Amino acid sequence: MALGDSAAGCLRAACRSHGLPGSVAIIPDDLSHGPLDDGRARVAYMRVCFRGYDDWQFDATDAFSPWWEMLDQLDADQPEVVVLWGGENVSERTSPAWKAMAR
Repeated sequence: MALGDSAAGCLRAACRSHGLPGSVAIIPDDLSHGPLDDGRARVAYMRVCFRGYDDWQFDATDAFSPWWEMLDQLDADQPEVVVLWGGENVSERTSPAWKAMAR
């Protein structure tokens, strides 16, 4: 799991160059700001943040839907090992916040 396309691309390249198996799941979000307790409010917040600057490219109405999809995939695949990628920036340091979300 990686937050954002850039981190996911780096992780995929590193795994490929070192012969590591598996897949990389992307969470298209920056968890360093905004509401983390309501996925719909989070989408609205992020759209306001990007208004006039750039379009926020997120089609879902619930910001947490990628998390639910990832959890469903893990339930289906039942992998032996799951690795979470965490970098030295605030958006990746706060990623354990998803654990507090109730389905």
